[in-house]
Amino acid sequence: MKKSISDYIVIKKLIHEWLPIRALMMAFMTLGLTACVAAVLLAVGGSSFSSSIAAVAVLAFPTIGGDRFTQLIPIGPTPQAMVIEPNGQNLFIAENSSRSIARIDTSSYEISSRVSLDEWLDPLRFQDLVGSPISLAFNPIGDRLYVTTRVNYPKSSAVIIDEKPKGLVIFNPNTMEVESRIDTMGSPAILTFTPDGRKFYVANTEANVAVFNTASLEVSSVISVDNTPLAMAYSSIGTRLLVANTGNLRGDPTKEIPPNPGNTVSVIDTQRDILISSLTVGEGPSKILIKGIKAYVLNEVSESVSVIDLTHLNVIKEIPVGSSPKGAILIEKTGKLYISSFDDQKITVIDTEWDEINSLILLEDKSPTALAATRDGERLFALVPHENQVIAFDLTTDVPEPTYIEVGDEPVAITIQDSNNQGFALAEISNDITVFDTAKGSIKAIAALE
Repeated sequence: MKKSISDYIVIKKLIHEWLPIRALMMAFMTLGLTACVAAVLLAVGGSSFSSSIAAVAVLAFPTIGGDRFTQLIPIGPTPQAMVIEPNGQNLFIAENSSRSIARIDTSSYEISSRVSLDEWLDPLRFQDLVGSPISLAFNPIGDRLYVTTRVNYPKSSAVIIDEKPKGLVIFNPNTMEVESRIDTMGSPAILTFTPDGRKFYVANTEANVAVFNTASLEVSSVISVDNTPLAMAYSSIGTRLLVANTGNLRGDPTKEIPPNPGNTVSVIDTQRDILISSLTVGEGPSKILIKGIKAYVLNEVSESVSVIDLTHLNVIKEIPVGSSPKGAILIEKTGKLYISSFDDQKITVIDTEWDEINSLILLEDKSPTALAATRDGERLFALVPHENQVIAFDLTTDVPEPTYIEVGDEPVAITIQDSNNQGFALAEISNDITVFDTAKGSIKAIAALE
């Protein structure tokens, strides 16, 4: 049965929409006198009373599943991505429109720092060359945060600038101070480290992968791959890095550019940093997951999973997974691979021992995207953007029963923090993060737009 949290939604809308009279009426009817006081402060004080409103509103929120809503946290507009610090103390948010990085304490849910990307750049030189953050990643020891940003990288020698844009920013997560800005030899999309942390690889949309020495931050090699690499996975089998050449899945109708999906996975030998193979997979490979001597590639356009034998470097099977697959997660403990299908409104479960479909989780009128799971493999979570929900499943039962968690408008990302038994759902339209209890499926806090 779907859990109702209308009380949360009422207060959330009051603070988002800033409608004083409506806030006063709805608060009085729904939550009583205490919330009415909060609405009065909003009505008479406007934005200058925002911190006071949040403090009073804490008293008004009811409990759900024994957990009290704790507080509201302001974050920047259109959040894009998030990552939890390896020690679990902080959550870092890439804020798209404001071009900034916010740090949130995962225990108190308070913003402890925010740094603007614009503060890191010379606006006269790089105003039109460097843009918003795309992805966040920590190095293996967790003492540096790497941020890739959108850049308009010069594609012609006719473009004359005294310095090329530096799309990779490295800073200390404790001090939030920038330590380095790096030209990645293109427009960086994603990066990954070798297990020992001595090298990292940056996939650039200009069809290359740049190799860097982590200590010196100097580029040691630039390896040509195929159309628009957007996903990478490292395998210890033969020290190989797999690169999914996703291509352009959407095109640009305004410029009459049709979609041009890729259909290959490039294999790089990370000892010699050379390309050793290019494997043909389905169209639009967007995610790579490794299980032992096999790799599983999610193909969004051909709606399948390609299975790669990492020993012989060949594709051994193609598994259909349903229309418009979006999310994929591999649970090591059970060896099950879960694939969400947006159009078919289902989650396909693949047994990686036999590479066969094990079962289907059918979702009634729910179109899932991203997936996440607890480390023990007992709980699975699916984002449902159009319903503004996270659906939680108990995987210890034969038939997983769904629990519905209301989150912000159009959630785009989800991550799980096992140490605190909590998950974070990042919503792009409402500009907030919903913090929920992974065991109970109850809400602990909402980080709301200031």
